[in-house]
Amino acid sequence: MAAELGVCKTCRAEIQWAVLAQKPHPFDADPTTDGTYMLVDTPTEVRTVAVYVAREKRKAGDRLHKSHFATCPNAAAHRTKR
Repeated sequence: MAAELGVCKTCRAEIQWAVLAQKPHPFDADPTTDGTYMLVDTPTEVRTVAVYVAREKRKAGDRLHKSHFATCPNAAAHRTKR
């Protein structure tokens, strides 16, 4: 199953949802050359997980995504207060 697509509620950018640290997390929909996460479909579960790829492990042609929290101009509006 491919990552679930959506739209950011505040900036309206297209996002993909994947599991990171056992929680749903938004990622920019389009891969980028300076992305840090690979979105991987799991073969045994119906979900997509985000895997951090260290700089020294990145290869040309990898489809890497950025966390939408890093690129959203309204990221502060999405933070939960503790």
